[in-house]
Parts: sequence; structure tokens; C-alpha cells
Amino acid sequence: MLHGCFTHDPRFPSYVVVLLARCLRATAALIAVLGVCGAAAAAELFTFDLPRMALDDALRQYSTRTGRSVLFDAKQVEGRKSTSVNGRLSADAALQRLIAGTGMQSRFVSDDAFLLTLIPVRADAPKSPSMSPRLRRFYGQMQQRITRVLCDDAALQSGSYRLALRFRVNAAQKIEQLQVHATGRPDLEPRILDRLQGLALGSAPPANAAAPITLLIQEDKGGRRGCAP
Repeated sequence: MLHGCFTHDPRFPSYVVVLLARCLRATAALIAVLGVCGAAAAAELFTFDLPRMALDDALRQYSTRTGRSVLFDAKQVEGRKSTSVNGRLSADAALQRLIAGTGMQSRFVSDDAFLLTLIPVRADAPKSPSMSPRLRRFYGQMQQRITRVLCDDAALQSGSYRLALRFRVNAAQKIEQLQVHATGRPDLEPRILDRLQGLALGSAPPANAAAPITLLIQEDKGGRRGCAP
């Protein structure tokens, strides 16, 4: 995982740091726009009876009903209301209806997990400046620190799963408000959370670092390259 790349989409408020063994191919594979999901999930119909409510509560009920994992920043959804969802609908159709008019949009990281992000205020908003050397160094150090912790645990260093992390870095330079989704190995999520929550990164984010940070780690059947001795 020490071999990776950075991508920044100026349409969204957060840097998405993508760590992967095959950088160019995995970037397209990991980030998908709303509506791109597994054929099975798209075909299955679910019964919904969700009145208009606080968006975070609606998302949790949607997750329980569909089995999809939802990653979102509590501060971004605070005070927002969902649209009511009723009847038999596919998971995709229900999600689009639920978040309609909330100012939020979904970005899939796997067939059964998505991130909820803010919709840009306007399409012609000025592009964010290029990543500064200081910001690049911070992300590089963060990559290495998280990689090392995962590699030090024999149960977590396997490359048989994809990992989506969403978190903030507090004033003490530690990871907080961590959300974890391990595609293919949900049984590892509590262990990953235990290892990374409160992890000291050793450096503070630069002032221009967006938050929260979303970290996507691609699977590698040959084993995590960053774990090589």
C-alpha cells in the first residue's frame, strides 16, 4: 500500500486518498457514481415505509433494510431531513428518493457500500488549487502510518478485501470519528476500528486539508505490497 497515488476531484469537498497496488486501474474500480451497483442489488425489491425524518435516522433505517453500508459525516447531515419513501422499490430507486432535495449525493465504493457527500453549490464553482507539497507530504505520512498498523496485524495484512475508511484528524493529530467498511470481510471491521481509532498520525493536517478524509484501499490477491519486509 506504500505504492499508491492521490486523486482530488474538485467537485467534492474532501480529498480522496486512494492506496492501491495497481493505481490506474483501481481508481476507476473503487469510485463509482450514483446508480452503478451490482445487478443483484439493482433487481431486488424492498418494502419501504419511511416517513420524512432526520436524514441520519433515515440512512440508518435504509441501511438496515437493504444491507448496504453508509459512510457519512454526521456534521454534514445534521439538521437535514429525508424525503419520505414508501412502497416496493429497488435499493437504488429508494436511495435516490430518500436523499432528493437534501443537498447530498451518494458515491459508491463497492456494490454494497456508499459515501454520502455534499452536492457542489454550483457547477461552475472555481476549481480547488493543486495539492501543495506540504499536503502531499501529510497524506504520504498518513498512508505509511495506517499501512504499517494494518501490516503489523497478521489478520489484517491480507489483500483479500477492499477497505473504505472515513475519518477526521483532531488537534492531537489522532484519528477520530472513524467509519470502516471492509468489502468481502465485514468480520474484520471491528478489529480494524479497534486498531485505527485514536491512532496517532505523527503530524497535523495542513490548514488547506479538507475534512473528513476518505481513504480507499484496493484489494490485492498477492498480498499487501506495503506489508513486504
